[in-house]
Amino acid sequence: MVVLNNIYKGPYNVLATPTFLDTQEGSFDDLITDLQSAWDNFNKTGAFSTEVLNQAYKMYENGGSFDYLALFKAGITVVGSVFPEIAPAVPFITMIANFIFPHLFGGTSDNKQTIINIIDDEVNRLLNERLEQDKKDELQGYLNGMGNNIKDFGQKIVDTLFNSNKKPLIPNSHSLHDVYQSYSGFIGNVNTVIDQFRLKSYEKMSLPYYCLAVTLVLNVYRDFIRYGKKWIYTITDETDYTTYENYINTAIKNMNQLTSKATKYVLNTFKTYLPTYNYNSKSQLNTYNSYIRSMTISCLDYVAIWPTLNPIDYPIPTQLDKTRIIFQDIVGPTGKDIHFDLFDIYGKKLPNNDVFRYSYGGFQLSSARFLTSSYHPSDIKHCIFSGFTAENINYKSEVTQQNEYDLQNGSLYADSSWSNTITSPMYLFNMASQNTMYLDYSALYNSDKYFTIAGCYPLNDNSTGKGYHSNVTSTANHKIQAIYAMHNNPDVEQDGRKRGILASLVPFEVTPTNIIGQTDQNENQKIQAFPIEKINHLDYNKIKVERSNGANSISMETGDVYSIYFTNVLHQNYQIRVRAATSSNNIQIKGSIYNEDLNGTYVASFQPSLSNTSILNTENPELNNLIEGINGDIYKLFSSSEETLNLTLSPGNYRLEFSLQTGDTPVILDRVEFIPIPSQIKPQNLNIQDNKSYEIWRDNNNNYASYLSGTVVPIFNPTTDNPIVTFEYFDGEESLGTIPKKYSNVGFDDIPKWLGKKFNRVTVTVSNFTFPPGSGITLANLIIQDIKNKYSQFTTPEDLEKITNQVNQLFTSSSQTELTPTVTDYGIDQMVLKVDALSDDVFGMEKKTLRKLVNQAKQLSKARNVLVGGNFEKGHEWVLGRKATMVANHDLFKGDHLLLPPPTLYPSYAYQKIDESKLQPNTRYTVSGFVAQSEHLEVVVSRYGKEVHDMLDVPYEEALPISSDESPNCCKPAACQCSSCDGSQPDSHFFSYSIDVGSLQSDVNLGIEFGLRIAKPNGFAKISNLEIKEDRPLTEKEIKKVQRKEQKWKKAFDQEQAEVAATLQPTLDQINALYQNEDWNGSLHPHVTYQHLSAVVLPTLPKQRHWFMEDREGEHYSVTQQFQQALDRAFQQIEEQNLIHNGSFA
Repeated sequence: MVVLNNIYKGPYNVLATPTFLDTQEGSFDDLITDLQSAWDNFNKTGAFSTEVLNQAYKMYENGGSFDYLALFKAGITVVGSVFPEIAPAVPFITMIANFIFPHLFGGTSDNKQTIINIIDDEVNRLLNERLEQDKKDELQGYLNGMGNNIKDFGQKIVDTLFNSNKKPLIPNSHSLHDVYQSYSGFIGNVNTVIDQFRLKSYEKMSLPYYCLAVTLVLNVYRDFIRYGKKWIYTITDETDYTTYENYINTAIKNMNQLTSKATKYVLNTFKTYLPTYNYNSKSQLNTYNSYIRSMTISCLDYVAIWPTLNPIDYPIPTQLDKTRIIFQDIVGPTGKDIHFDLFDIYGKKLPNNDVFRYSYGGFQLSSARFLTSSYHPSDIKHCIFSGFTAENINYKSEVTQQNEYDLQNGSLYADSSWSNTITSPMYLFNMASQNTMYLDYSALYNSDKYFTIAGCYPLNDNSTGKGYHSNVTSTANHKIQAIYAMHNNPDVEQDGRKRGILASLVPFEVTPTNIIGQTDQNENQKIQAFPIEKINHLDYNKIKVERSNGANSISMETGDVYSIYFTNVLHQNYQIRVRAATSSNNIQIKGSIYNEDLNGTYVASFQPSLSNTSILNTENPELNNLIEGINGDIYKLFSSSEETLNLTLSPGNYRLEFSLQTGDTPVILDRVEFIPIPSQIKPQNLNIQDNKSYEIWRDNNNNYASYLSGTVVPIFNPTTDNPIVTFEYFDGEESLGTIPKKYSNVGFDDIPKWLGKKFNRVTVTVSNFTFPPGSGITLANLIIQDIKNKYSQFTTPEDLEKITNQVNQLFTSSSQTELTPTVTDYGIDQMVLKVDALSDDVFGMEKKTLRKLVNQAKQLSKARNVLVGGNFEKGHEWVLGRKATMVANHDLFKGDHLLLPPPTLYPSYAYQKIDESKLQPNTRYTVSGFVAQSEHLEVVVSRYGKEVHDMLDVPYEEALPISSDESPNCCKPAACQCSSCDGSQPDSHFFSYSIDVGSLQSDVNLGIEFGLRIAKPNGFAKISNLEIKEDRPLTEKEIKKVQRKEQKWKKAFDQEQAEVAATLQPTLDQINALYQNEDWNGSLHPHVTYQHLSAVVLPTLPKQRHWFMEDREGEHYSVTQQFQQALDRAFQQIEEQNLIHNGSFA
């Protein structure tokens, strides 16, 4: 017998970390993270782990909505190393081959499906069409032929980069020749191979396989170009060098030609088989939308990716926001094939009533409530889904309210009631109806009819001639972007108030906000590409439906001004460029950047000059990576002039405003791209031909670097010369030291790493070398690494005395066993910086002593902090949002800090609960921390009910030089922030609050909950040095005050528990009654039918999500799940006993 205490334990007495709610996008994103980790390890060892791919394949085999090929598409675009100068150029094709070719044949217990069947199943699901088996066998044979060559090519590259012990190697000219031979053996007849996938008379059905084959070949080109560009400098023979350079240039041309040719073929095939509709009926619209959906997912999304595989234009992975929308099938309002008028979210009818006029529009569905109308005016009982109200948000969280329901005399019908609010993400909707002489029912639900959202589920959802049941399944890696009401005709099935739904879908990762500067777990970044169609309220006449770019394009004429808003979370340089098409020469677009945090202050501008892309496409298309879209527009990337190529942006919110400066013909804009420029300096390769000193780098702006990296390539005759290459490092004109290295054999080697003080100048000199003709020294891949402003160097006794006194003041006595109460953890870190700035040469012994003392202070700080990991160090007990990351190299922090990024896809937070056993009764605790910068940072501290609830907007400010006096290095005064220009002051970088603890509540483990989260989609925060520490005992007056709070909390707590018990008990009794011996793991009573299950009403419990972490399970979630699992087991038993398959028509 199941009793209440078995399934509901209460809210406070479990300290285990709440698990993430099981969502499609969460599982998919976790796989992408694991795939990135596998790729990073591949770069280090040359061994690619297939564990994550096997996991993904098992998820596909187990059914559900997981799309194995969706992970493949994501992997070839967003996974990879950041900067090509750092990565060894391991082959992407090896990862791709592990996606595709282990599942080429099938037939084993662990490998039952072939990739051909995976694609065929997906096409059949979307289009209800399949290839004949002999055609699938034919395609499988072609893939087999490609597979062996592709795997050999990938392995050839790996063998030149790693030895058998997985240690890195530097390729030589022989290595490059071997790689080229493997590459050319495959590429030689590649056009013939690809064309085999264009099955005659089966062009539409074979198109997804063709797209897959093209993607594989483009990745072979990409790997050969990346590898050749990276290692060509190791070829010492001038003729061989030129020959290999020609190989690379030919590969670039061939890659661009294939991209252009394949794109044109896909688009032409797409148009050839595109269904037409002349009447907006459900059947015609569903046929049209189903075709668009299938072709977009299986073909057109690949087409959008192909240009980003070009390693010249896209040297690092690219996150392309695919804002193209696809549609679910229309569900409801009835089973009849009636005509629909189509309206947008603003209530405006679409031009010509064309469904393809729907576009992304810069908004997404945030939440919705759904309407049930239930009435019984005659012999017919009505219970129908009759409308909805939805909130759609843009990049600023501004809401557009969408009301889709009928009114009676200006008010809601009295017979109508609203559902609970359902928040995004939503994945699908289904409907079922029954219309007889007695009943008129319609029900809106998702995948599970037991969770009816609105209306009433039919008693028989397939009554002859009267029933209707949709069968929509979720589209993998997609969420609902918007919902549109489908109106019933008043003369159909008695009621014109009935509604159906047309839902548009976008990929999980697409949001209205545009974020740049985000890093993964290894601080890697990507190129961010944002479609111009993310602008709000675009005129329909300006939108050009484009199928090749993953987004619609926008037409811009003289006088038009388009603004893209974006948030930058990292201080660094960016290159900004646009992808556009034009039929005129000398057209200039101006992009102006304004800081929205500074009341729209102008920051910078860039002006790319556009050339006639139609002419470029005619003259030399293979050199320009030109793509012809479905309307004949020729798209190309355009950058600005060199002097404005790289823009430095501090963290914050910006507006990028585009305007047409010159030209009298429209420009077709596709997207804007932000390319992160690393915090490095890359000097030109240096060819040394004599014994003089060459200056590699000098800085006159107080910037200092840690070391120089690169490669030395000596070309000489060992019998006559043994050159010595000497690198000398300087602080200004003062030499810091030299690193000489002698070369006895021809070869190449890394530049020896400098381990001394930071430098601002470096030179190289070659000696013991006669420099005969054909000889020389080449320095290649030069990078000045880890550039920062110079720390102060304290050398005077006065500096030492000041810092020593400050260190001693950290402690209450000379025994250094207790910290001064006013000392903060951030203050201790500041003292570490001051001690580190003491000169090693002048104060070596004193510095060592002081370091021991500040380390002691740090340990005492950790000991008094009831938080575990206040600096987010290893072993911390914070519960973090999915995208929260640790970031290094910030001048305001001693070590790493936590970056809470904008909550675009997932909530962004840090949360920790303090166990009751750590607290003292009748005690005040201080909660404090340091915020380097924040936008919309919500701070909550709760025991009896959110005693602290604050919002912090801390402006971006730069660090001051480290000084020997008592002032910290925070901060240089910033320009006027928007929050202070209206008379108020910006928030301090330091926060401190108090919270009082009364008597201990050990039975429920009440504790203290501390959370920080980002409240708006364009917010972010950089935080560390968080503390909760004991302050002092409470006074008598304070104790009485906290006792009143306790009593109020206890009363509300007991009342809530009683209400939950009362709500749960009826459902518990209903489910117990279904099972013999009330055993939910046992057998059902023989009399139990589908109707008994339908009669069980699951209770509505409010706390399905955690009160602070909205993507994690709340205290009521497990109860609801246990009820649902018991019903699922009961349903399964009835299905197994029923001789009629699918007797519930589910």
